[in-house]
Amino acid sequence: MQKVKSAVRVFLVLEYFDDVKEPRTLTEISRDLKMPMSSCIALLRSLESVDYMTFDPLTKKYLPSVRVQQLGSWLNDYIFASGNIKSIAEAVAKETGESTVIATMNGNEAQYILQVQTEHPLPYAPSIGVRRSLLNSSVGLVLLAPQSDDFIERMVLRVNSKAGKKGTRYTYESVMEEINQIRRDRYVYAANRIVEGAGMVAVAIPPLDGRPALALGVGAPINRLEHRIEEVVKIAQREIKKHV
Repeated sequence: MQKVKSAVRVFLVLEYFDDVKEPRTLTEISRDLKMPMSSCIALLRSLESVDYMTFDPLTKKYLPSVRVQQLGSWLNDYIFASGNIKSIAEAVAKETGESTVIATMNGNEAQYILQVQTEHPLPYAPSIGVRRSLLNSSVGLVLLAPQSDDFIERMVLRVNSKAGKKGTRYTYESVMEEINQIRRDRYVYAANRIVEGAGMVAVAIPPLDGRPALALGVGAPINRLEHRIEEVVKIAQREIKKHV
């Protein structure tokens, strides 16, 4: 699919400010995004003209307006079903003592949309917005499991077509072997797939009123998690049943 460059750049700018979390000058934005100065100033002025960007003439710095925050404010209530999903994640994190995430399907990937950290140290900390492969992550495979076999086959073909010469390629048979195991067990445990020494147990959260499919994952070092898999699954499924 051909990308509209100007549209992509708008979101690159907004995501840039989400990372830096402070006002920036035209020179800084242009340099950090490796965007030509002329294109950058045109884009910033366009955003300013429709009230999605502010400009301070004293400091010469730009900052997204409050209107950007309001743009997607309704999504939180829609996706998280009036707090139920967040309550599940918080309860599971509290009972297991391990960091818990919520992920949803975004194209060919699973994307983290909620994270509840605990005091236990983690070898990695998946941040909100981070994406993982649907075919090679616990949350991704759990999201795929309820889908039809035809859908999964198309996803395998799509991922392989975008892998390039050095990218990871998958076979439909190997993916379905994992999917069928998840369908039987109703959970998946994956270790050493994303970060060496780390694992994650994931279970599906039934969709609510047509909302996006969600997966709950509990992540921890392998030596803390692998002997507790069944316990973690029971806690997660109990809290899901209680709140959904």
